[in-house]
Amino acid sequence: MSVQPPLAFWRDQGPMIFWAVALFVQSSIPSSELPEWSILTHDKVIHFLIYVVFTYTVHRALTRQDRFLSMRRRAYLASILLIAFYAAIDEWHQYFVPGRDCSLLDWIADCVGACVFVIAHWAYSKLRAIAPAK
Repeated sequence: MSVQPPLAFWRDQGPMIFWAVALFVQSSIPSSELPEWSILTHDKVIHFLIYVVFTYTVHRALTRQDRFLSMRRRAYLASILLIAFYAAIDEWHQYFVPGRDCSLLDWIADCVGACVFVIAHWAYSKLRAIAPAK
């Protein structure tokens, strides 16, 4: 097992850590203090898009680490499971934030975002593998 130098760790794992912390901080803000959005007003679309990006950072982090090789080999499945777990914990956390609620539909939108990223990334990698070299 090799140990990553600190700069490589933050380059590879930092975006995932940043995204997880940013989501937690944002979901800790009471709803009365949240700004009104004039773009993407549908809550589930916002959840979906945020978790597509978050899943990208998780998948990227998993494929660039050497400590948990089984997770690296199964990065697509591990990404979905980690996102589903994080999203569930985040929804539960919001239950305790004034003006926020724990929503099964928000969690489903988060998980759909993760699944869409994984399917799109998998399909892209397969198409790229069979594309003729230029």
